[in-house]
Amino acid sequence: MKEKIEQILARLAAPYRLDILWKGIGGFPSPALSPDYTLHCNDFCRAVKADPARLKKCCENDNRFLPVEALKHQAPFFRCCHAGVTELVVPSISAGQCAEAFLLGVFRETGASCPYPKLRPLYHAVPLRKRDHFTDAAFLLNDLLPVLRHYRESCREQDESIGDRRVLEAVRLLRRDFATRLTAGEIASRVCLSESRFLHLFKAQTGTSFTGFLLNVRLEHAAQWLKRTDRSIREIMESSGFNDQSYFCARFKQHTGHSPLSYRRKIAEPDDI
Repeated sequence: MKEKIEQILARLAAPYRLDILWKGIGGFPSPALSPDYTLHCNDFCRAVKADPARLKKCCENDNRFLPVEALKHQAPFFRCCHAGVTELVVPSISAGQCAEAFLLGVFRETGASCPYPKLRPLYHAVPLRKRDHFTDAAFLLNDLLPVLRHYRESCREQDESIGDRRVLEAVRLLRRDFATRLTAGEIASRVCLSESRFLHLFKAQTGTSFTGFLLNVRLEHAAQWLKRTDRSIREIMESSGFNDQSYFCARFKQHTGHSPLSYRRKIAEPDDI
């Protein structure tokens, strides 16, 4: 799967002579692809990130600003970063959140400049492009994103040896809509099973209960946000599908061995950009 997706991205990127990344944003993990398809690895971006202060700005771009703009636009858009280069952003919006996006770039635009004098020679080696060159790419990537995401989820679920297609669909729904108020009855109805039959099959196929599975998905999401962003604990709690802070903190400590605040202080590491 990994190799096939990378081949698709490489072929799409070739006509533009730029990179296409499939990247987790807003604190969400990136798809399991090679760094060339999830990180900004060009010479200019590497030089930008070599300085800790500039790296922090790159992290803020991906974890704070980019998701906000994605929700604002709800469609492909262009964004110029703090270092003066531009990329086409094709966001994936699900359950009111932006967890990942295609990024096509980076390139220079006429009239743009780099604010870091020592990096300007590398900056001027970045390709010069016009935004209207990317109209077709925006449509293609926007159409491709849900297809690749579904393909990735299907392969991941198959790797977990879930043999019943109805349970596979339920797992996909839980991973996608975990932040919403989900009940076993609702999911059972959506996969055409009675609630009692669904709960029995789900436990048999996944090895855990419906409520336990959903709780783990939500806690893993919260852990990622605590690790990769500086959003408040309450905001992370709510975005993970919890509405009671005492319950959230108790479950999180049981899951990780740390309270949310302790986890952030002791476990969290800067995200790789």
